[in-house]
Amino acid sequence: MKSFMIVFFSFIILKIEKRLISNFIEKNSENKRADTIIIIFGKIITYVIYFFAGSELIQNLFNIKATTFLAATGVLGVSIGLGAQSLIKDIIYGFFIIFENQYMVGEKVTIEKFTGEVIEMGIRLTRIKNDSGDVFMISNGLIGSVVNHSREEKKI
Repeated sequence: MKSFMIVFFSFIILKIEKRLISNFIEKNSENKRADTIIIIFGKIITYVIYFFAGSELIQNLFNIKATTFLAATGVLGVSIGLGAQSLIKDIIYGFFIIFENQYMVGEKVTIEKFTGEVIEMGIRLTRIKNDSGDVFMISNGLIGSVVNHSREEKKI
């Protein structure tokens, strides 16, 4: 019964989170940067909820103490971190792209040799769609040069 309640409340929290994010984006649809940042933080919140709900389920189903579980996940996290250095690089570059405001969803860009409209932007991947409908998924860690065709340089 406790396992069912954990899953149920996690599901409810995720639904509320998605609704809040959707409402915020609808109200602030002019600000693409805010939309992008809200979507990314929403994904982070979703992963945190998955982690805590999963850890509670494991503790409940397999009768494992929380300290043992957290120690094991810590060791697992370090080993995954060492093995997934390119993933970490993608995430770091993704944060720099967002906070430096290089490009946002809906803008036309050229990233390396691909030109198109940014249709999705995350902390790991950028998806752009060209005029013929092809969708390119580019790891943020591989992005070296960007040309933003949607912005004009402001003259002082």
